[in-house]
Amino acid sequence: MTIREKGFTQGKIIPYGIAKFSSFNENYEIMYSRKIPEDLDCGIVVTMKILGGKWKACILDGINKGIKRPSELHRAIHDASPRVINMQLHELEQAGIIVKKIYQGLPLKVEYSLTDLGISLLPVIAIIDKWGIENNHSVENLREQIVG
Repeated sequence: MTIREKGFTQGKIIPYGIAKFSSFNENYEIMYSRKIPEDLDCGIVVTMKILGGKWKACILDGINKGIKRPSELHRAIHDASPRVINMQLHELEQAGIIVKKIYQGLPLKVEYSLTDLGISLLPVIAIIDKWGIENNHSVENLREQIVG
C-alpha cells in the first residue's frame, strides 16, 4: 500500500482502487491492489461483479420498465435507501451498463437509460425473476423452519 496526497491523480476515479480518508485537515488516498486476483475468465464472476449489489437487478428492471429518474427509482424500490440506490446507479454507470443524461436548467433533471450491454442483461434478470416467483414459497417455508 502506498499513500499519496489527494490531487496527485488529478481527480481521476479509479474504481475499487482508492480508499480516501482525512487526517489533521489533510486528505490522503491509499492505493491498493487485490490480494486475490479476480477470475474474469469465469462468466459467473463477471456477471456477479455487475449484478452483485442487492438492488442492481431491481434498478435495471425499473429502468427497463420506464423508471428513468433517481427519485422515481427511490419510490419504486422503497426498501432500499436513496443513498444505496445512488451508489449502485453510479457503479452501474461506471461499468457501462447504464448511461446518465443530465438536462440543463433548474431544477436539474437526471435520467438513466440502458446501454446495449445493459439490455443484454435483461434476459438474465428475467430468468432470476422467474426463478424467484416460482420458488418464493419454498424459500419462505425454509425461513419459517429456521426461525421456528
